[in-house]
Amino acid sequence: MTNKNLVYYASFFTYTIQGMVAISLGLLIPHMSITYSINHSQSGTMILFMLLGGTIASTVGGLLNDRLGEKTLTIIGSLCLILGYSMMLLINNITIIFILLFIVGCGTGIFNIALNMLVATVSRSNPKKTNALHTFFAIGAVLATIIITIITYYELPWKMFLFILIAMSATSILLFANIHIERHAQKSKSKSNDLSFFKKPQIYILVLLTFFYVGAECSINGWAVTFFNESGIVSNSASNTVLTIFWVLVIIGRLLNQRLSITLESRIIGSSIIILISYVLLLSTSSIIVLIVSVIMLGLSMSAFYPNVVANSSEKLKDNATAIGLILSFGGLGGAVIPWTSGIIAESNGIKAGMYAVIVSIIFLIIASLLNSLLRNKKTVLRAAREDIE
Repeated sequence: MTNKNLVYYASFFTYTIQGMVAISLGLLIPHMSITYSINHSQSGTMILFMLLGGTIASTVGGLLNDRLGEKTLTIIGSLCLILGYSMMLLINNITIIFILLFIVGCGTGIFNIALNMLVATVSRSNPKKTNALHTFFAIGAVLATIIITIITYYELPWKMFLFILIAMSATSILLFANIHIERHAQKSKSKSNDLSFFKKPQIYILVLLTFFYVGAECSINGWAVTFFNESGIVSNSASNTVLTIFWVLVIIGRLLNQRLSITLESRIIGSSIIILISYVLLLSTSSIIVLIVSVIMLGLSMSAFYPNVVANSSEKLKDNATAIGLILSFGGLGGAVIPWTSGIIAESNGIKAGMYAVIVSIIFLIIASLLNSLLRNKKTVLRAAREDIE
């Protein structure tokens, strides 16, 4: 019999690692640029390789989920992190670093599909549990910013942070190795082999939502510290503090998210519009007060977007692992392509131009959010008309 609480604790701990890994690359890029003597374009390529690994692993993980189970997949994900980071401690060749970041990305991609599916299955697609899982992602992001800020302040080697991630990944393996998870193979198999979701327009809209959102989020996380440092809005030491404030607000927003009585689709639309307003405000201001206000707005608006989309996907696609894996993998693809494109633009036109390019992604995000809501309203109207006829 599955012990639900142990599954939740292990999943939340491992998703904390996911948050730490996701945010840490952007925080470490200034340090890595010095260590490896790389420019903005190469920094963007590092982000690209890591997120491409996540994209491929999410897709493959969705296909393998029912064969191997979420427990085995999660252990494989932890092993990817241990392998990638352990080798990074020993090697300084930038080409090999790209490959190692790809392996690390595979680990995060596996976490993404395995843990979202595991929590959805055990909780029977309870949005509160999905939201709680993603709250721990934000907690991981805050922990990463605090630890890296301390490392920077005391001028310690930045690779110390990799030791912490290796130790936590090993702990995750121990946790999952000692948890019994009851599997319903036949039921899962029938769901996984059902490819009828390709006929549903929802799948394509949800793919667009994750593609543009994850792309925007990864661009902001990946380039924010570099942007703050080079623009001179805040001091180098204060840049990580601003990012910490952002992720604390994400935690608060995710805790408040489930108290809203409006539909998931309405939350997604509202969030996307506020993301655009706050991001434009962030880029256009030279006032520290306006900067803080925009960071607060951005943190709160982005806080529940991704967990709401994941919950919306589970609700519409009936926890089909292949379908959800496909949606999450396109999120990883957006998270790879859009930050990389921003890096290319930043290299030739400056970091601010690279950051402004992300606005295009947010505009498409709003369009996809509106389509998602219109599709729900259309189905509601058709259902009501059918009931009237009957």
